[in-house]
Amino acid sequence: MVDEKIEIFGLDIVKAYELSLNEAYEFVKANTNYLDNIDLNNIKDIKFSCFKDIYILLKDGNLYIDGEYVFHDIKSLGLWSGINIFAITNDNIIISITGKDSDTDFIKNNNYKYKKIIIDVLSIVALTNEKTIKVYGLPPFGIVDYTKFFDIDDIGYNEKTEEFVIFKNNKIESLFGNKEYKKSKNIITKPRENEKYLILSNDI
Repeated sequence: MVDEKIEIFGLDIVKAYELSLNEAYEFVKANTNYLDNIDLNNIKDIKFSCFKDIYILLKDGNLYIDGEYVFHDIKSLGLWSGINIFAITNDNIIISITGKDSDTDFIKNNNYKYKKIIIDVLSIVALTNEKTIKVYGLPPFGIVDYTKFFDIDDIGYNEKTEEFVIFKNNKIESLFGNKEYKKSKNIITKPRENEKYLILSNDI
């Protein structure tokens, strides 16, 4: 993208990304009619894109973009650097909402139902039922051992180091590095959401 300041209703878009759900609700309500007759208790998530679109996900799975109903059966939204926003369905299909389709075909994977999906601000790592993974986004600089993409039992996220990990051959290893871990309370594998990452699983 062109390096320029982007604002949405006078707010720097980067600051909009950082709004809590309560703050985002109040901001959208003050500047649009998208939330008319929609109570905060019915909202699961609100996200903003660098294209100034506003995404509102209700707890019933309905997704609205700029006030217009678009999808149903949505479990969560994944934001990748504000450029691409992905909707993840209840059966772990990844839907690209923004960005060029040709750029996201790989991770959409013909509407494949992934076993597990982990998203952080730079990457998406998705585990298939065939024990392989697909990676979309920007892995760290360095050497990636692509043998780590096969015969994987599970994937997780290390909260302390903020990196993806794999479970393979009774070992826990960093996906993009050469570190091996012992079992650690910092490694999260179960479905969970916070401001730094998102884990979604079909619990297969």
